[in-house]
Amino acid sequence: MKTIIKTVFAVTAIALAVTSCKKQSEGTEPTGSLKSTSGIAAVTPVTSDTLYGHWANPRGGNFGSIYLNLSQSASLDTASTNNSRFDVVLTGTNNSFVEGVNGYTLEYVQNVSFATIDAFTIGTAATSIGRSTTALTAANGWYGYVAPNGNTLAPNFYIIARSNDTRPDYALRFTAIVGEGTATLNRGKFVIQYGEIL
Repeated sequence: MKTIIKTVFAVTAIALAVTSCKKQSEGTEPTGSLKSTSGIAAVTPVTSDTLYGHWANPRGGNFGSIYLNLSQSASLDTASTNNSRFDVVLTGTNNSFVEGVNGYTLEYVQNVSFATIDAFTIGTAATSIGRSTTALTAANGWYGYVAPNGNTLAPNFYIIARSNDTRPDYALRFTAIVGEGTATLNRGKFVIQYGEIL
């Protein structure tokens, strides 16, 4: 009788141990998942595109507009702001100013990285973000003019494009700026990285 009781007790103890181990492993997260400090996955995937501005004369020249669709990596030189395919537009001198279209508003943050930007990141609101009017270490634009080198990127400067509807929010940054042409006819060439904020 004691042997049967000991056997039943041992089987019950083993069954409880196996069940509790199984429940614990079901509740743990897989390793290698992308998480920010707030528990939300950050910007992904990051896409890189090279954009060429329109040729014009910077003194009062009309550089036109370049509209961007951040979800499809597509740009169009001329489009109506009523075209819902586009999220932001590059306009102004050398097409170097970013503005939101179709319900997108802009914010900027500095001294962060793509890995830390998430849905809870709050930046400084702006209607147009281009050449900084302040020092690049505390910039209000993504680039500035620094003599004698010319146009220089603001370090770790990101633009957040927020949607006011069900479309996704995006984070973007410029990684290269080059002026092409002469003093009387030139354009901007930019490399931009962007991704959806998850």
